[in-house]
Amino acid sequence: CMNVVMWFYQQRGTLFPEIDKHGSNAGVPELVRSLILAVGVCYMASLEHRDAYLERVAQALSLTSEVISTEIESCKKVFINHVDCPASVAKNDALKENVFMMVVCMNLRIPLFLVGKPGSSKSLSKTIAAHAMQGKSSQSELFKGFKKVQLASFQCSPHSSPDGIISVFRQCAQFQKDKNPDEYVSVVVLDEIGLAEDSPKMPLKTLHPLLEFGCIDDEQPEDFKKVAFIGISNWSLDPAKMNRGIMVLRTSPLLEELEKTALAICPHDKKHILSEMKILIPQLTEFYQKVLREQEQFSEFFGLRDFYSLVKLIVSYAMETDGRPSNEDLTKAVQRNFGGFDSIDILKIFSDVLGEKTEKCDTTSLLRENLKMGTSGFKSRYLLLPTTNHAALHILKLQAIINEDNTEVIFGSGFPHDEEYSQV
Repeated sequence: CMNVVMWFYQQRGTLFPEIDKHGSNAGVPELVRSLILAVGVCYMASLEHRDAYLERVAQALSLTSEVISTEIESCKKVFINHVDCPASVAKNDALKENVFMMVVCMNLRIPLFLVGKPGSSKSLSKTIAAHAMQGKSSQSELFKGFKKVQLASFQCSPHSSPDGIISVFRQCAQFQKDKNPDEYVSVVVLDEIGLAEDSPKMPLKTLHPLLEFGCIDDEQPEDFKKVAFIGISNWSLDPAKMNRGIMVLRTSPLLEELEKTALAICPHDKKHILSEMKILIPQLTEFYQKVLREQEQFSEFFGLRDFYSLVKLIVSYAMETDGRPSNEDLTKAVQRNFGGFDSIDILKIFSDVLGEKTEKCDTTSLLRENLKMGTSGFKSRYLLLPTTNHAALHILKLQAIINEDNTEVIFGSGFPHDEEYSQV
């Protein structure tokens, strides 16, 4: 924590004036402000319920919890405003905190574990933060004072081996060799790290010395071997690994946060469409929450990505009609994003929320629309079409849904090893 305090204190000349634009704490000494931000990084990010912790910290520092919360939230806003986010990406609380934590931990080579359900901006924030951290070549004046980052990603699976993970750390260490450690940092990114826990080879055991020294027992721990680390997972790992770094726990967003994110997706330059979406968004979030409750007795089939994609598709329909989408369009959007799970009657849930009876759309028309090149700027999601004996492929050709001239068909083999997903 003290290293983080000193890093924020060293950045005070450029960072604190930017923070003051969002919420001034000018009366608080600079060293105390650095301590507040360090506490936000090292401890608060790991907590699900933070109010009680904020009160205790405020009491210890003789400040109010509002002052501490404002300082941390303002710093997150500064970082997210100085990175390049795609126009269709909502700068919600999850993205702001993820980028904030990654920037600090990569600069200081502190191991970071990012844990959250699919759709909680984990991989997106990694890409955004790494793109912004280009050292002296950064577009932002603030980020020119940070280190230049180079990522080395490793996709974990139940077939991962210790040698595979060790080789990524060695590769990253070589990137750093003969470079100035104050200006350059290599980052090992283990994606879907939770899947590697199922490997019989127990590859994650190698993380213990690698996170602390950058090398395993039979190597000399030199300074350049200590690299930064980000582990991304959909669920928590065992404490022996998590305690060697900082864990950011991304919980399911509350109703208010869902509505705020959905609203941020909408185009703010077209006021009449925005006003229509403001009416629809509470209904869409209520529908999504009901779907989550219905699927609790089954597997977690639907998630945040389905909800965000639903909002984006409805926005594209609104852009086409230049107003409120029709009930048919709303039904199509629901079927396209919440189809494929017969255990739940999705359309009945949606009809109950909408207060009107909706008719089921033809599957063929949904397929045709999904495979179109684009819909008012909306990028169609990848389509999974379960079939028996390749029957769906024949139907797609027969109905002229796909054009054989611009379509490539790949058939997998029936050999046992070829059927493992790691061989694809």
